[in-house]
Amino acid sequence: MASAAAAGAAAGAVAARATASMAAAAAAGSIRGVVFDMDGTLTVPYMDFLEMKRRLRFQPTDDIVAKLNTLSGPERTDADRIIREMEDEALANTKLQPGLHELMAFLETRSVPKAILTRNALPSVDHVLQNHLSYVFHPIVTRSFIPAKPHPDPLLHIASQWGLPASQLIMVGDGWDDMQCGRSAGSLTALLLNPANRKHASHADFVVNQLDELIPIFRNLLAVEASL
Repeated sequence: MASAAAAGAAAGAVAARATASMAAAAAAGSIRGVVFDMDGTLTVPYMDFLEMKRRLRFQPTDDIVAKLNTLSGPERTDADRIIREMEDEALANTKLQPGLHELMAFLETRSVPKAILTRNALPSVDHVLQNHLSYVFHPIVTRSFIPAKPHPDPLLHIASQWGLPASQLIMVGDGWDDMQCGRSAGSLTALLLNPANRKHASHADFVVNQLDELIPIFRNLLAVEASL
């Protein structure tokens, strides 16, 4: 009984945040572009980041990209090799998220700009786009952009590329770094839930279980009828 009550309260809190966010977006002139994380958002999560940290000899609390950018010489070369090996293994097991095609069709019929903001490397993104996704994303911002998520700069860069204020973008992702990046940039955020990220729900404006659940939310928020 207590568990059911807690779940109800959590659902109510999410609904309240969504209602408030929709009102805020409407007052601000609505949303005109959508930015997606890749691994765990467009694709089903496969990467084991704790194992990656173990292989890299990083601490469990280290931010992988931030720590990576402190390395140089042979140490950096070796770390890049380990990460790429694990990314290649993940790519071999790529599966798209449920509801992705429905959401992409909705956005494309409305000519809504779509971008990718990921902490993956560009070859990984290219592999997914060439082999699994036949949709246009531009720009594509990877971990080579410094500073990386959760810093707001990469999202602000996308807003600048589109000629839009960040307040007219929504960041869709599955991690705390996605939510923090969006909030710090002044954008709306949507968290795609999985068993490991429910603790981050309070950081998101919207929380969904699969991507096509964003369609009714976007229907209320989107103001774009022509591509930028």
